[in-house]
This record gives sequence, structure tokens and C-alpha cells, in this order.
Amino acid sequence: MSLTWKHEVLEALKERDRKESRSKEIYESFQFSVDKFQELKRQFESIEKKDSQIQLEKTISQLKVQTESLDSTQRRLRQAQDKKNELEKANSELTKALNAAEDRLKQSVNKLMVLKEESQTKNASLELVNDELLSLHIQNNLMNDKIESLTSENDKLVQRWMEKVTKDAELLNEANKYASRGRN
Repeated sequence: MSLTWKHEVLEALKERDRKESRSKEIYESFQFSVDKFQELKRQFESIEKKDSQIQLEKTISQLKVQTESLDSTQRRLRQAQDKKNELEKANSELTKALNAAEDRLKQSVNKLMVLKEESQTKNASLELVNDELLSLHIQNNLMNDKIESLTSENDKLVQRWMEKVTKDAELLNEANKYASRGRN
């Protein structure tokens, strides 16, 4: 940017030099009188001053525009740098959060594996207990069948015994009746 305005100023100076050079040629070719020359010189200087002042004002105006543009660019650059810093900070925080989440996930996976192993061990133990319970249930059923059979057999024996005792009691009663009739 600084080269552009320097270039413009140099071009303006060269243009002025060309104009001066033309004016000098005109002066020498017509050989004006000193008064006329002074008058022309004053007019020329006045024009040149105005021309230089216009060029200077134009250059200053361009410099102001370029300065404003530079300021605007610097503001945008600062804003972009601030945004970059914010994004880097956010990225750093997200990276920390991601690492923490990965650590929690690893811990959860390890805990899950331990719980799965414990569950498998408990399931195996439950299967053994269920097998033992089933075996005991079968033995209990067999014992109940045997008890029922023995109870039934006992009831039959008791019934036969009662029948025999009843028969013996009747025979004794009959014998007692004959004995008591025989005594009488």
C-alpha cells in the first residue's frame, strides 16, 4: 500500500517537472519581457501551487482511504485472531472433555466386563444349586412315595392286626361265655 502512494507522489512530481519544462520552453521561445515573464511566472506558480495542492489533497485523500482500509483490515485481523483464540480454547476444552469421556468409557467397559464375569460365575453357581435342588426334589418325591407305600403297608398290617385281635377277642369272649356257662 505504501508503494502505491509513493508512486503516485513521484508521478505527480514528474508531471510537474514536465509542465515546468514546457513552460520554460515557451518562455525561451517567445522571449517575453521581464515583467511579462514575472507575471507569467506568478500565474504559473499559482497554477502550479493549485495543481500541486490538488494533487496533494488527492494524495492525502487516497492516503486517508488507504489508512481507513488498513485500519479496517487490522480490526478484521484482530477479530479473526480473537475468534481463532476462542476456537483454540474451545477445541482445548472439547479435547479435555473427550479425553475425560474416553476415560469414563474405559472404566465403564472394565466395570461391565467384571460384572459380566461375576454374572457368569453366579449363573454357573445357580445352575449347580438348581441341579442340586432338582436332585433333592427327586429324592424327596422318591422318599414320599416310599413313605406313602410304607404307610399304606402299615395301615394294612394294622388293619390285619386289628382284625386278628378282634377275632381273638371274639374267640376269647366266646370261650369266656362257654366257661361262664359251664361254671354255672
